[in-house]
Amino acid sequence: MAPSYNEEREINESRLKAINLIAGINDVLQQYIPGQVGRFDDSFNINCIGDTFQYLGIPTVLFEAGHFPNDYQREETRKYVFMALVSSFTILSENDIVSNGINKYLNISQNKVVFYDLMYKNIRINYDGIEKITNFAAQYKEELVDGQICFNAYISQIGDLENHFGHIEYDAEEALYQDDYHNFPKLNQKANFYLNNNMKFVNGLVKI
Repeated sequence: MAPSYNEEREINESRLKAINLIAGINDVLQQYIPGQVGRFDDSFNINCIGDTFQYLGIPTVLFEAGHFPNDYQREETRKYVFMALVSSFTILSENDIVSNGINKYLNISQNKVVFYDLMYKNIRINYDGIEKITNFAAQYKEELVDGQICFNAYISQIGDLENHFGHIEYDAEEALYQDDYHNFPKLNQKANFYLNNNMKFVNGLVKI
């Protein structure tokens, strides 16, 4: 992302330099991960370091690394970030910066939260004596436990979740949800539960 330099999110000479560079980086990345580069929200906040640099007239490019399938140790992610950095240095050193790259930049898809680590569909819950079918999603949080980074799954969204996806998805086929707390999923609750009282999920995954 080329962060904004003012509330109106206008494009000045400094920001245009960053935009043109990003257009060039994206051309390179599309050869390796087509359709997998997103553009973040550019709302202005002077308290953010990137926005502050841009406000001061320093062309600024922000890199935000997303998730690559089954890459929770971030090895593939690091590879593509490194590739983006190297390509940016190459473009700058060879003075091969795209001119008038605004349209290319704006054509990069706006990033939206549509993917979760885990998605559970067609879950039957009993809420105040009323049964209903719902869906919910869980997201891993990186937590320090005994000096080690652990990925712990917490329920992060509940509802229809149409047009949302999980890196791992389970279709419960209307199996009854139960847990050791309330017997219905709650936000920020650990993803430890049962389906039909015989399939146990621990940290979001089926325990075999």
